[in-house]
Amino acid sequence: MLDLHDTLGRWNASETERTGPELLVADLESTAIRDSGLVGRTLLASLQRFGCPAGVEDVVPLLGSPTRVLIAQVLVTYLAHSLESAFRLAERVEADFCERILGSIEASGGIPPTPGAENAFAVLQSEGVRIVLDSALPRRVVDFILARNSWLRSGLVDAAVAAEEVGTPRPSPELIRQAIRRALPGGSARVAKLASCPGDLAAAHSAGCRWILAYSRGPVSAAALRLQSPTHVIECLGEVSEALIGRVLR
Repeated sequence: MLDLHDTLGRWNASETERTGPELLVADLESTAIRDSGLVGRTLLASLQRFGCPAGVEDVVPLLGSPTRVLIAQVLVTYLAHSLESAFRLAERVEADFCERILGSIEASGGIPPTPGAENAFAVLQSEGVRIVLDSALPRRVVDFILARNSWLRSGLVDAAVAAEEVGTPRPSPELIRQAIRRALPGGSARVAKLASCPGDLAAAHSAGCRWILAYSRGPVSAAALRLQSPTHVIECLGEVSEALIGRVLR
């Protein structure tokens, strides 16, 4: 059920309908696609191959960070590496992660969209809202996923950006700013962000996004997401368009 009230007390449906977003920046993993924990499991397998005994409880709070940064943070914690040596080893762990996850995606035929995501994107596109996906995954993994679901080829989404393309990790706003540059070269003050990790929501605040939608069916609890003061908390991606432009695809 969509929580249509504004969690900050700013909800005004008529105003939103008149001045809806020009751009939706949606997180790829655990939000636009239903990875069912594949990213986390694969990260753990790669870390364990290199002697790091981290558990899922260590990885989940870091989701949303660029993959190599996440790996380095875990290595510093568990193997007492210096940051410099952790990043050197993280490059090898990330390469192993990429091979593992690409193999898993290939074997399964792709990663399915989250229920309602494609409908939400379609109705937003019909209203002139551009869609850009952003991701903490390596660019080669992002491209591999999108090549299999055809969202870019079909025009359902306009572009995709990966965290490794910008110099600073979330909660820096740079990844969202890169998404804006890709879709709206002239810039825009009417940007919405959809995400399921605290770091992404914090980045949305830093970037000045007018709508910040927390998807509570991802890896992080709704209570933890609310701590980031999203404008809306949603449970169903099929109703994202209702929160943004007052329409649901029938």
